[in-house]
Amino acid sequence: MKIMILLASLFYIFLCGGCGVTTKQENIEKKEQEMLAYIQAKFNEEFEIVEFIPAVRGFNDGMNETILVVRKSNTNMMINVREQVSKPNQYYDDYIHALASFEGSNLIDYSNINNVKYAKTYVTVLSKSEPLLSNENVIQIRTIICIASELNDEILEQLYEIYLKLQSFEYGSIFLSIGFTDGNSEFEKYVSNFMFYGNKQWNDFGNVYKTLQVNEKNLSKIDFFEKVK
Repeated sequence: MKIMILLASLFYIFLCGGCGVTTKQENIEKKEQEMLAYIQAKFNEEFEIVEFIPAVRGFNDGMNETILVVRKSNTNMMINVREQVSKPNQYYDDYIHALASFEGSNLIDYSNINNVKYAKTYVTVLSKSEPLLSNENVIQIRTIICIASELNDEILEQLYEIYLKLQSFEYGSIFLSIGFTDGNSEFEKYVSNFMFYGNKQWNDFGNVYKTLQVNEKNLSKIDFFEKVK
């Protein structure tokens, strides 16, 4: 009899555990759909879910955020929808900066860089006023480049030309971040959604040989080259 009771108890625990997992997954899917509905209603456009990152919970977690990464349908435009733990169901997003970056995607041509694997231009703006890319509206222009090789002089020369092009725009500040890497596919995540992953480092995504970061204008070629780490 004791064995039967024990088996019945274990079976009950197993069933309840399964129910708990299902409920957690259902809650995630519900939150995904709520955040997706928010962004679609706000801009009256279609978006596809790319990734859902639940907020990290724990002590003093009020500022932690749940993130839904979406892509505007039929484009490579990535938007991050956010919800702070301390403000449930109050969503906000970076759509306007994503749109400005999308409109500015042809500002810089990366095709002349040897071994370039992934590259993207990001534009941060003050407001949604038109035109988005006016000198008065642009706060910062950033370029993120993943090179699938080790550093060499020829690539450095090519990157200095990108730097000169970047600072030629009469916008606000500039930022250039380059990783010389093994070129694995994880770096695409970093480059394609730098607005979310920008607080991480190149080596969080794979093997990195060297990096180069610049946020200053009017550097000589020698000064630019010395930024390599």
